[in-house]
Amino acid sequence: MNGKVFQGASGFAGELGHIQVKADGELCHCGKVGCLDTLTSASSLIRRVKERLRLGQVSKLAEKNIEQIDIEMVIDVANRGDALAIDLLHDIGKEMGKGLSIAVHLFNPEAIIINGVLAKAGKFISNPIEQAIYKYCLADFKNDLTIEISELGENSRLLGTQVYVMGKVLEK
Repeated sequence: MNGKVFQGASGFAGELGHIQVKADGELCHCGKVGCLDTLTSASSLIRRVKERLRLGQVSKLAEKNIEQIDIEMVIDVANRGDALAIDLLHDIGKEMGKGLSIAVHLFNPEAIIINGVLAKAGKFISNPIEQAIYKYCLADFKNDLTIEISELGENSRLLGTQVYVMGKVLEK
């Protein structure tokens, strides 16, 4: 905000993963019910994949040991056309887009940068996020908004933390 990282009063601003989006949803690891994280995290994706496979849904992932399935496997089979993986990634992107729509209305950002392990899913995640934002945001809020996939990979949090710490050290 105004060229600086907005941290909020306690340093936790922007923690959208724990806004309640489903009152009758699942228990989150934070202890609350129905958090956005319960619908959009990599662990929730893996849990849903395993549930569907146990119910007999057809997927290339059914050829794997169900307990060893990870996000990279899901993204790999999505890239090879697996309908289950594509559908579940789309669902996560849509829910993430709904949550991000709230942030867009609150903060009116210029850009949303998708990072973390789900960023590896590329367009499988960014397209439904973008569609949800177009659906749930007022036009004036989305006209100049860009949605990008971070190219920093899994090191993005570490790099951001280093920049933050160095800025604080140099500030003093």
